Amino acid sequence: MTPTPFEKLSNQVVLSQIGEATVELVKKSEECKLMLEDWRNCQDPEEKEMLRDVAREALKERRECNRQLQLIGKLLEDYFNISA
Repeated sequence: MTPTPFEKLSNQVVLSQIGEATVELVKKSEECKLMLEDWRNCQDPEEKEMLRDVAREALKERRECNRQLQLIGKLLEDYFNISA
């Protein structure tokens, strides 16, 4: 069945929003990665201890970003027959 012009437009809007969300998730994941690298490379034991909670939160956020990116991939595959 051929999609109607409205369905085509709706799909384009959804795919555009998915693209924007993907870019934001990747950016956030990279920021978290940098925070974790800062913590790992810290030589001062006192500073490293102070950064521990920040690193722990960054790791949680990075894992959540990855989980959301996996969900986006599944959505694209299931509804739009797009796979990476």
